[in-house]
Amino acid sequence: MNRVVYGLLLTLVLNVVRGQSFWPALSSDSLIALRSQRDVLSNISIDKVPMVGVQLNEVAFRGTSNETESLEILASLLNVGVQAYMMDIEFDESYNLTISGSDTSLGTTLSTFKRFISSSNNYLNADMLVLLLRLKQNTNTSTKGAPSNFPNITAILDLYLGSSTLYTPSQLAYDRSSGNVAPSYGNLNSPDWPSLNYFLYSIQKRAVVFYVDTASSDALQSPAIFNASNLNYETSNTPIVCPLTNNAQVLNTSSLSWRFLQKDYSPSDIREYTMCGYSPIIDNKYNPNSINTISNVLENSLLWSWASNEPNTSDDTRSNSTSLVARRCAVVHYTKSNSSSYWTVANCYDRKRALCKRDGNDFEWAVTQEGASYFSHHDQDGNGFCPDNFSLSLPQTALQEKSLDNYLSQLSPEGWEIWIDLNSVSVPDCWVPDGPYASCPYQKEVSTRNFVSMITPVSVFAAVTILMLIMLSWRRVPIQDNRKRWKRVINSHLGSKAEGVPA
Repeated sequence: MNRVVYGLLLTLVLNVVRGQSFWPALSSDSLIALRSQRDVLSNISIDKVPMVGVQLNEVAFRGTSNETESLEILASLLNVGVQAYMMDIEFDESYNLTISGSDTSLGTTLSTFKRFISSSNNYLNADMLVLLLRLKQNTNTSTKGAPSNFPNITAILDLYLGSSTLYTPSQLAYDRSSGNVAPSYGNLNSPDWPSLNYFLYSIQKRAVVFYVDTASSDALQSPAIFNASNLNYETSNTPIVCPLTNNAQVLNTSSLSWRFLQKDYSPSDIREYTMCGYSPIIDNKYNPNSINTISNVLENSLLWSWASNEPNTSDDTRSNSTSLVARRCAVVHYTKSNSSSYWTVANCYDRKRALCKRDGNDFEWAVTQEGASYFSHHDQDGNGFCPDNFSLSLPQTALQEKSLDNYLSQLSPEGWEIWIDLNSVSVPDCWVPDGPYASCPYQKEVSTRNFVSMITPVSVFAAVTILMLIMLSWRRVPIQDNRKRWKRVINSHLGSKAEGVPA
């Protein structure tokens, strides 16, 4: 029995400490990596933010008539970091909007998004969601001849999602007229949109809704929804230039807003399209029995920045070049054989070259000629290391990372590790740019989270121990049950002893 109890205890503790990487929940390392990736995007305009999406009809609602199962899959997709959701919607016989191919109403589906937004509406976890709608024709109803029967989709969004969370065309017009937009370095022809930081924290919005075709916007007009002219929504039938092998191709792609590519992806090709500047819309067909296989596709697309199992700060191996160890600084590791790069954690005291970016251009790079520690590169803002008109920097989007790969391929380095402007020196697990003295924007939340993660296993152990003690207190000890019988045995034994002093 003791083995069973302690086995249960060990399982509980391990389940608290560990977690699956990308499905149905994020491991702690994956969560930290995604959060740092979001933070380096803070000054990027929201139309250029790389994200991963799904065709919700195929991924969550296909192969089941169980509404609860489908909505649980949607909740898991939200929790692991999927941000864009393509939804085919249609009218039922009563002209209610439903998810095409299911009996689930659009309002019920939006309620799942609303619950997620409410639970993640804090500095630590907030991120942008994009909803992409397409109204489909069915045999029971028609969008022609009965417009008075159509539901008010603006009212549906307000009731089930919340208008306060939505970024609308009128808000965009105001922000453009007020200058609340992000600069478009390197792509002057790109339309202006606000930065992710302004979107999430200044005006506290969480979602943008688009129609993907003009037929949908004509049938269901709404001041809360952007029309298809704002999108660059491509499918597998559209010829796409990928991979991007030169800066001219990179700049052409960067000028496009809201770049989405819907197709059936494999784990191997989804990263390539992500690095080409497109946000993939996963069109793979899943059902409740196979949905766990989406993990491999998500792993190769959600994180375009960090390598697998990074950021890993736990290795305390001494450096060959210094006796000091502080694994709190990031490098970009370039692999010549496949012309690709990932971020990894390195000892801040190691001597390495550093990455510089031209001021006012997101796609022009340089590498310092001299190697130095991370701290030395940031002394006096790195003066003397970067070329003129360049500053210490890092790739902020997947497309910028691709342009960096193209630049490094011309230098032909073999296994280079180059400092990028990213560190967690100030607060563990809070990765920030602007040098080692930069403060963590959510230091209080991180400290609280670290404290909770530290005491949770202990709390579980204590709870199980208390439970065992309570169980033992309910179970009566056998000698108490047979008290009278044992008393008679003892008295009989004492009476049988010989009296007097032995000779």
